[in-house]
Amino acid sequence: MLRNHFYRIRFLIIGLSLICYANTGFAQTIHTSGSTIIGVCGDTITLRGIDYAPFDWGYDSTQLYLNQIAKTGANVVRMPWYDTSSAPYYTYPLLDTAINHCIQNKMIPVIVLMDITCDNDYHALLTLAQWYTTPQVTQIINKYKSSLIIDIANEAGYVTWDNDPTTALQTYKNTYDSITHLLRNANITIPIMIDAPDCGTNINVFDSVATNIVSSDPLHNVLFSAHAYWYAYANNDSATMLGILQNAKAANYPLVLGEIANYQDGNTTCEYALNYTSLLHICQNLNIGWLAWSWNNDICASRQLSNDGSFASLSSYGNDIVNNSDYGLSTTAKLTTYLYNNQGSCVTTGISLVSQSELCFIYYENGTAYLRSQSNVILQIQIMDIMGRCVEKTILNPNKNLLLINNNTVGLYLVRATSNNKTWSSKFIN
Repeated sequence: MLRNHFYRIRFLIIGLSLICYANTGFAQTIHTSGSTIIGVCGDTITLRGIDYAPFDWGYDSTQLYLNQIAKTGANVVRMPWYDTSSAPYYTYPLLDTAINHCIQNKMIPVIVLMDITCDNDYHALLTLAQWYTTPQVTQIINKYKSSLIIDIANEAGYVTWDNDPTTALQTYKNTYDSITHLLRNANITIPIMIDAPDCGTNINVFDSVATNIVSSDPLHNVLFSAHAYWYAYANNDSATMLGILQNAKAANYPLVLGEIANYQDGNTTCEYALNYTSLLHICQNLNIGWLAWSWNNDICASRQLSNDGSFASLSSYGNDIVNNSDYGLSTTAKLTTYLYNNQGSCVTTGISLVSQSELCFIYYENGTAYLRSQSNVILQIQIMDIMGRCVEKTILNPNKNLLLINNNTVGLYLVRATSNNKTWSSKFIN
């Protein structure tokens, strides 16, 4: 019975991969269906990545660390921007550059306007959204529409925090309905991300309005983002957070936790330690996407993933976000097929990427699982079965392939690769 179960899983995964890769064309944009986010090649996407301000947050605008972020394995980067006449944000070539660099590093860019963060002015929200429809911005959006998401406004609007929550909820929904129609009328077809109200924290609102907002969108291409500064909102309690996210899954809308952090500001910076590790274990178990705040240049130094913007200088928090064996980006984030193929096509002669890191990556080719070492990396490889028994140990040289299981034993396995005190692990099905 167990063996038959693994056969079914294996052929389902491989079958879906081959359907995707046999298709010589692709959809024009990332799109959503129910709770699923789908790439242009038809692959399912779980967004796993990092928040990063590419320009003007305390460093020179020529510094772009997207190539460093890519080393984490992230498949998405959320990048703050502003609708302002102040440099550098009125300089549209810089916006184009940030998006282009993100895509060239095989990560989905999410552009978010930060102007009215935690503001309760819904008229200002509607006005701000018009920035996306300006000719300069629309041209950039359509240039990169195959791999771009826009997050309308960071943490805008109140509902529970309003004096009249019932009316505020209707206003919140109506405003975002108007925004989706505004953007679609401007021929913007890419996914629209909507932040939760009450400074981004109130995910429960989505349970009642998300499906209605999706239905109102002519393209039904909307996803939703909550920010887990839940020290008070969820009592920093893992059981409470589990219940909240289980309810969200049951409501069947596409969800990403847009800001995961280890500290929450209060009356002082970094006042509250957040129970983010429990939250990420829950996200892993429920297959919910997330982005970690933030790469660098945060007012709370302990909340930075990198101490200086480089991958070589990960903080202890950053190291956990990247390398945790259960939820770390290097293990759980998967590139979209289209970006993995350098925006070339959806055809790779039957090759399907499973998991990757800076050390190596796993892929299926014609139904067989392989591990490939990255450049200049010599790996010590250990493969274990579902009972934790070691079935193989070997050395893998740079840019070489390893057939992961060289017999017909079907099952779930764990591969662990080690090099220069760095370790990466991933599950795969033979």
